Amino acid sequence: MIKRGVIRDITAHQFYTTYLASAFHSVRFGLSEVHGLGQAMQLSYLLEHGGFVYDGEKFAVDMDRIASAVAQLTSDIMLIQGDGDKLRAVEFRERYGLILPSVKNALNRLKDVPIDIAPIWVDINELRQKQTTHLL
Repeated sequence: MIKRGVIRDITAHQFYTTYLASAFHSVRFGLSEVHGLGQAMQLSYLLEHGGFVYDGEKFAVDMDRIASAVAQLTSDIMLIQGDGDKLRAVEFRERYGLILPSVKNALNRLKDVPIDIAPIWVDINELRQKQTTHLL
């Protein structure tokens, strides 16, 4: 959609870099969470197929390989789902649904960074009362 001009406010590099960062965000929830497991599978797959790369210190997007790696990932997942191939789905999960050592090391470096921001929910009536009291 970027190439076709449908999406104009982001570059492919920005998109795929955000995708990589998002994978790390979701994997931090753990493999027992569905979105964590799903992202771990995508991350492992794309690392194996060269779309994402790790240089021993940092992860990055290989812009020459990411589009084809994502296309292959999408094809593999769609075929597994379309065929209803439970055995292949289990094999895919077992092969890619893990935290690679390089990913684990990166996650350990992020352990002091909050996974999410805890929202503070305010009761609207309580807020109105405070505003009314403040005006008096």
